[in-house]
Amino acid sequence: MLIVMTSSKLHTTQKAFTLVELAVAMLVIGIILSIGYFGFNSWRERVAESELASDLNGVHAAMESARNWGSGYPNIPDGTTFNGTATETSKIFTQSRNVTLTYYEGDDASYCVDAVSTARPGVKMYLSTANGNTVPKKGSCMGSQWLVTTFAGNGTAGYVDGSLATARFTQPNSMELGSDGRLYLIDASYRLRVISSTTVSTIAGTGTWVEHESGTGTATGFVANALALDGSNNAYLPTGLIHVVQRITPAGSLTTYAGGFRSCGTGNGSGDRTSARFTVPTHVAIHKASNTLYIMDSTTIRKVNMSTGVTTTLVANIRPTISIYSYNGCGSAEIGNTGMATDSVGNLYISDRAQIVKVTPSGVMSIFVGSTTQGNVDGTGGSARFGYVADIAVDGSDNLYVADTTNHAIRKISPSGVVKTIAGTGSAGFADGSASEAQFNAPRGVAVNSDGTEIYVGDSSNYRIRKITRQ
Repeated sequence: MLIVMTSSKLHTTQKAFTLVELAVAMLVIGIILSIGYFGFNSWRERVAESELASDLNGVHAAMESARNWGSGYPNIPDGTTFNGTATETSKIFTQSRNVTLTYYEGDDASYCVDAVSTARPGVKMYLSTANGNTVPKKGSCMGSQWLVTTFAGNGTAGYVDGSLATARFTQPNSMELGSDGRLYLIDASYRLRVISSTTVSTIAGTGTWVEHESGTGTATGFVANALALDGSNNAYLPTGLIHVVQRITPAGSLTTYAGGFRSCGTGNGSGDRTSARFTVPTHVAIHKASNTLYIMDSTTIRKVNMSTGVTTTLVANIRPTISIYSYNGCGSAEIGNTGMATDSVGNLYISDRAQIVKVTPSGVMSIFVGSTTQGNVDGTGGSARFGYVADIAVDGSDNLYVADTTNHAIRKISPSGVVKTIAGTGSAGFADGSASEAQFNAPRGVAVNSDGTEIYVGDSSNYRIRKITRQ
């Protein structure tokens, strides 16, 4: 009996041991098969990625060649897809049977191309030149597309400082990003306000039509539609109806910087900024690299060496190239759009209704983009059409960004004059979302960061500050 029991136990033990071995063997086989399967798929994905990268590198080489031979990158509509069909436009692309390419952005400043494997649709790569990147990476061009959000303001007209969500604006106009990362702006001609990442506050201005020669904070009044910032975030305002340019420090101290208070005139006086006389100055811009302040009034463009105070004339007569200001002596002038900005080499860009005028450092004036005919057309140089250009900003690559007020849109202009609408449908309204769906209502201010990835908009009739970023 004992032997039988022992045999039975032995037999049972042997059987259990055999099942464990079988389970282990099956597990090992499964692991080997899984490794083989995933290894094979990983190899196929690497092959697909190699194909995508090859095509993207081919795109970049062809695009650079096209730009070198012409005035810029080919003007290809956003969303154009190439999958092997040879057309005049798509001949710049490598014709691969296994890759579908989609082109985005389409101006001569930057572009992005999506590459998707037709054999393995889950494998995606992209090449974007928006930030100087020319190396294919995993992912898609989503990072190069524009998204519009509300940055500050609750949409109700008024004057309230405080959090971004509860703040109120009357009519946000000209604006500029400071070296401290904050956004400085003129609100309804009477207040200088500043926006941090969390808060809206007022630096100076009473909110009413009152003009002081000097003062501090919200007890000090001014009337201006434009501003320019120096490297220390002092704001320079062309307070045209009193014929001077005034300076407001970040602490809110206002003083007269150039010209004589309520002293209308022409000429540079003894050559010092305080002895120079202006007739309704309306535009200001600062070229920070040379520490030069540019001032345009009803007849001339002057430049002030901000290190020495020496004032000289850049353009003695802005007419007939610039026509917006109807000069009636010292009594009045039409003060409309007030956008003026400088690029890296010191060219000036000036808004003039439906066109932008370029002034070289030597004072040569020409029409850069647009014409006296209003419209809403993207294009190059004189073929582009604008409604009413209110404000101008320039990024570190010398691309221009403009608030096109009557077209309710933000437009981007490359250094060679290619105009492209970034955001706005062309109709007044309010909507956040993708650039093609977002709506503005009479935008009057625009500012941009150095790399062109963040754009701020003074959406004046929506009483909000909007922000346009890469998705």
